[in-house]
Amino acid sequence: AAENLRSDASRRSALRLKLAEKIEAIIRESVKPMANIGDIKIVDVNVTSTTEQRSTEWMRFQSLADFLDPEDPNKTVEGYPAPVRAVIVATKPN
Repeated sequence: AAENLRSDASRRSALRLKLAEKIEAIIRESVKPMANIGDIKIVDVNVTSTTEQRSTEWMRFQSLADFLDPEDPNKTVEGYPAPVRAVIVATKPN
């Protein structure tokens, strides 16, 4: 019940604190699969275009265009670099 009275800022702060408390375990678990990967090659890196990431009849919500700076599509509305996509090929070691 008291949780319902907390502000959004208070909830976000509590979430950040919980994440900070668990970040070491999160990182440790997230890198475990990399132990089974070898010979990693980045095949392609390109800026994600609004043609490939757009609203469709199946996904009618916001899309990339809604988050890019209307005056500079090389940046997000927050001022960060526009997203990129990468193709990565890796092999499983013998």
